[in-house]
Amino acid sequence: MVIPTDHERLEYVHETQVYQVKVISKSAVHPYHGTGSSNGYSIGGLESPYLVLIPGNTYKFDQANSTNSGHPFRFYLEAAKTTAYTTGVTTNGTPGSSGAYTQIVVSATTPQILFYQCSAHGFMGSAAYTLNDAIAANAVTSTQIAANAVGTSELAQNSVTAVQIPDSSITATQMGANSVDSSELVDGSIDTVHIADSQITSAKIANGTIVAADLASDAVTNAKIADNSIDSEHYVDGSIDTAHIADSQITGAKIVNGTITTTDIANTTILVGNMAANSIDSNQYVDGSIDRVHLAADIVDGTKIADNAIGAEHIAANAVGASEIAADAVGASEIAANAVGASEIAASAVGASELNVSGNGSTSQFLRSDGDGTMTWAVPTDTNTDTDTGVTAITVNNATSGSGELVGTALSGSISGRTLTLTLTRTFEQAADCLTYNMQVMLSNNILVNVNNLRVGDNIMTTNGNTIIEELIINHMREGYYVINNELEITNDHPIFVNDTMWKRTEDLLVGDVINNVRIDTMEYISKLTPTVSIITESDNYNVHCDENLYTVHGRYRFIKEQENKIAA
Repeated sequence: MVIPTDHERLEYVHETQVYQVKVISKSAVHPYHGTGSSNGYSIGGLESPYLVLIPGNTYKFDQANSTNSGHPFRFYLEAAKTTAYTTGVTTNGTPGSSGAYTQIVVSATTPQILFYQCSAHGFMGSAAYTLNDAIAANAVTSTQIAANAVGTSELAQNSVTAVQIPDSSITATQMGANSVDSSELVDGSIDTVHIADSQITSAKIANGTIVAADLASDAVTNAKIADNSIDSEHYVDGSIDTAHIADSQITGAKIVNGTITTTDIANTTILVGNMAANSIDSNQYVDGSIDRVHLAADIVDGTKIADNAIGAEHIAANAVGASEIAADAVGASEIAANAVGASEIAASAVGASELNVSGNGSTSQFLRSDGDGTMTWAVPTDTNTDTDTGVTAITVNNATSGSGELVGTALSGSISGRTLTLTLTRTFEQAADCLTYNMQVMLSNNILVNVNNLRVGDNIMTTNGNTIIEELIINHMREGYYVINNELEITNDHPIFVNDTMWKRTEDLLVGDVINNVRIDTMEYISKLTPTVSIITESDNYNVHCDENLYTVHGRYRFIKEQENKIAA
């Protein structure tokens, strides 16, 4: 008889030993788990242990715990409680009550194998082994062997043969892990149903054995194809269309020279940046297609003007100054009647010889008209001084248009003593270089457009509604521009409405100024030649869109020019 291991038994080595008995729910360690009652005994804190009984010792099993109620602890010769064993056994009290116990005195005649069970319920206990000196030959039969008591350790080597094993009695449970190898398998005996899903790896597949017939339709995905493994021989002619080509993957090296024609190029897609320098000559221009908006400032010089091509209608008002007139070129015949006023006469240029007056006069005399066109020298009298003693200032306003740029004039002055000081203020209107090609404005239909794609007549958004573009100067090259808040790119002299109070030139802006509720945090001057666009609109302003920020800039450039003249009375 093999003694159970320590975790399976209670071994009693004292003359008298008392152990507390409790009734608990069976668990998987119970030798009779799943048979009879769902309850089992716990003895000394172990669940249904094997008992090892030593002859000469007394074992007392205390059933006073309330869980023992209705479960009398008794000994039997069989696990199924066929025959009760009472020799040397004493019971006392009612299980679950104070003082209740079952006691056994073990002697040399106590059976080698006993079973402790509940007399009221089936299979709550386990086996008890008595350590007697010897067991009679053939004394242990199947009746004395507890269910599941014989394990591999009780069997002699090679004692179990095929004769002892019924057909079909060995299942997967009886076979050890990794116990079946190729020698136990009949050739061709493993088919699809014996192979678990996802168990065949590449190591189990012989090289070169998978052919097209083994692959399901659409089974080979991109992830299964090695990098750089598909070349031109695998493509069906004409199988690659637009959907298979990733964006920005076709470079110039992939295009056959001379194969891109006009029909391949979308309208308005070729911009200045796409053209090589000096690539457009007179052959590419449509007759009459170049107008003034296409000409850069100061680009037309004398070599571009045909002889006798400039007439009077081509010269702007006030455009011809002294530097443009050859010496002695202007005679009396070139000067219109009444064309020479005070502003055209140089200081000290008019003397007595130029006036219709004789003599030089004398000290304190002044020139006086007689009303018939004759000037004479006269002596001032006090009788005339009181007529202008109340005059201290003079203001003259004139709204007459000048050369097309002159909007208005204002002449103001003051008299101090014998000195009359006059100030002439003129307001001019002219276009300024505006924005780089990176900037955008919004059309009245809420479409954002780069400024270099704008056209005269476009309706663009302003802070107060819409405005029409009257004039554009596109591709005007400028040396340097400012970048505001890392987004607004604008030339140094362009006016911007700031702080809801005033217009400032870009170069006069300060960090902290506010443009249409956007605070200026950074300003950077970029010193490089860049193409710009000048925009002249009906109204005074329009909006530039930079991501989520909106900047209001001026559509017309107005500036003040002041001039002072001092005239001695």
